[in-house]
Amino acid sequence: MFDLDGVITSEQIYLETARYTIQEILESDDYFGVRDYFGFSVPEERHFHPVEAIVSPQLVTALKTRAINSNWDLCYVGACLNIVGILRETQALSHIAPLDKDLSLDRLLLTFRSAPAHGLLNFLLGDQTLDSFLTVLGTDLTHSPLDVLPAFIEDQLGTPLTCLEPRGQLWNLCYDIFQDWVHQSRKSRYAASMPSLPFIDTTIVDDILLADVLKRLRSSGYTLGIATGRPRQEARLPLENAGILSCFDPARIVTYDEVQEAEGLLMAQGSPLKLGKPHPFILLKAIAPQASLEELLSAEAPLRSDAIMIGDSTADVMAARRAGCASIGVLTGLGWDETSFELKRRLLLSAGCDIVVNSVLDLPSVLGLDG
Repeated sequence: MFDLDGVITSEQIYLETARYTIQEILESDDYFGVRDYFGFSVPEERHFHPVEAIVSPQLVTALKTRAINSNWDLCYVGACLNIVGILRETQALSHIAPLDKDLSLDRLLLTFRSAPAHGLLNFLLGDQTLDSFLTVLGTDLTHSPLDVLPAFIEDQLGTPLTCLEPRGQLWNLCYDIFQDWVHQSRKSRYAASMPSLPFIDTTIVDDILLADVLKRLRSSGYTLGIATGRPRQEARLPLENAGILSCFDPARIVTYDEVQEAEGLLMAQGSPLKLGKPHPFILLKAIAPQASLEELLSAEAPLRSDAIMIGDSTADVMAARRAGCASIGVLTGLGWDETSFELKRRLLLSAGCDIVVNSVLDLPSVLGLDG
């Protein structure tokens, strides 16, 4: 069972989309309206800003090493830390009386934009806030950034704000803007000032070599599936474009759509539960597509020692262990330098990964198919 981003497909387009989303929330007059926050006064130049200057590699690493692998979560945390920085710097909340922790995001935006002119505000505030947040996280990889963030917000601003908390109004805004950019349907005034972001989704290794590896696995008796946090259409499209969709059992392509549907059913039953990785639901669903939700979540669900999860994150490894599967980690995906790749290798192994290889192209060798 394969994860997609960082394993089969490149993550770069999603990092670019996260950059556009964070820029729009901070700079657009529809939201916080901090002109030139990221340093470009000419709108046509905004897209030249290096993606890592807005989507911090340190933040990406902090999330991924703690099994937070969602691009929406990345957008949300990146935007939230910058927002906390400018709210702290401007003391914008002092203009709201009485201040209610359940203040809506719309009122927060209106108050901020209506406040007296602020001094120079720029991305350095976000960088400083990120440094403080990483200090609070420390080196304990069991501390989830999403669990730590609400208390961090309260400490920085002197009050809790539910609209900024995980899965709150800011998270939903990030999700909506991100998906609009992905589907090239963003119609805001800010989007009109930006170059289009063509969603060209590519594989992370050579298409021809990848197709050869997948066909060899199938001819050797392996059944191939997908267990990804991408929505279904975004999962299928790059596989179709690379000519490899037919290599996978259609019933074993499990995506965020299935996760969302199952979470909705549990919510309706009064038993809310998050089923994204590192929860093993998505992997178990790909292994046993005919099983009911109750069977997949049962404590008596059979462990699958005959299945292998191929992923690039600790979330993939943790899901595999909880499902009783072997795991193979790959070093493609996130990594701006050799230090990042070595860190990833250590983290995958410390999470319980059975084998770590450079890329999916190494699978025939480690599975003994090269003889």
